[in-house]
Amino acid sequence: MIYALTGRSPLRRYPRFLQMLHSLFYSTIITYPFIVTAVYWSLISTPPHTKALGTLMSRWSNISFHCLNAVFAFFEVVFSAVLPQTWTHSLVILLILGLYLAMAYIIRAASRFYVYEFMDTKSMGALTGAYIAGIGAMGVIAFFVVQGAVWIKQWSCGRRVRKSKYDLPRWPLEQRMSEYSANANANANVEKEYAVGNERVW
Repeated sequence: MIYALTGRSPLRRYPRFLQMLHSLFYSTIITYPFIVTAVYWSLISTPPHTKALGTLMSRWSNISFHCLNAVFAFFEVVFSAVLPQTWTHSLVILLILGLYLAMAYIIRAASRFYVYEFMDTKSMGALTGAYIAGIGAMGVIAFFVVQGAVWIKQWSCGRRVRKSKYDLPRWPLEQRMSEYSANANANANVEKEYAVGNERVW
């Protein structure tokens, strides 16, 4: 709404570090939901999903948590005007996945149970390592698939993406900053010359 009315996103006023964190956060919310949905319905709740869909409450919770999240992420990918993110975000995606899986073993040490049964090395054996590696690979693949979809959307839609009538020109940030600095310096020189002129008059 703010962008539609002003042509400027509030994010542009943030420091560059906060902009980077916002971009990383955006990459996670359009990547992790697909991983969560795939892992849950393939490893945690195996067909015919009698436990996950056995009661009305379980159906509501599992569909809300493990289906609609992917639907919302898909909607964001298809209908937003966000450009593809840099490939280095995939490293952050992988790092957070690793920390999340490590947290599952911390819970095992503290509470004596596994959050996910496939992480029990005693019952799963070497398959546990394969599952963990597969989830990590899935995270990287999901990121690049999503970014590929964003790129295809941008390429196919082109200039048909609707923008605010107040939108600023889309030239690079460095050029905008250099022009802003040049204008600021020019204004400062004019003010300085004006002040010197007034001193000569008096």
